[in-house]
Amino acid sequence: SGKTFTVYSGIYADKLLRYGNDLAFVRDRELYVLSSALSSDFESDEVISLKSTVISHFLDFSCPERKKRSVEMILRADLAGGGATVTFENELGEKRSFTLNGKSGGGKEDFVHRFALPRFRRLRYTLESTGAVKYCGIILSAK
Repeated sequence: SGKTFTVYSGIYADKLLRYGNDLAFVRDRELYVLSSALSSDFESDEVISLKSTVISHFLDFSCPERKKRSVEMILRADLAGGGATVTFENELGEKRSFTLNGKSGGGKEDFVHRFALPRFRRLRYTLESTGAVKYCGIILSAK
């Protein structure tokens, strides 16, 4: 569809700013411009499946003092016929993973999982996927 995106990481910047149609940043009184005209080091009309990873911070569910054991997740996503893995990890490093498979025609779907972990106070999640995945939202509750 001609849509592209660029990810910049590991940039130490005193300030970020827009410079015309480009992104720029200032570091130690020097101006650096990240030109959109130079955003790719190769030219290709091929579609490339990208692996994406989203990692949340640790969540305490507004009750850091209370230990929890059961979790319910509702994830709305368009997996475009592909798949994703969601992994939950508590502050003790104990993990639980689920594989999600999208319907072949694509479209938004709700994935619901309920599970238990050894007692925890905080929990984070990691979403990993390959392909054209669109995450629409995630709802978590813990008791």
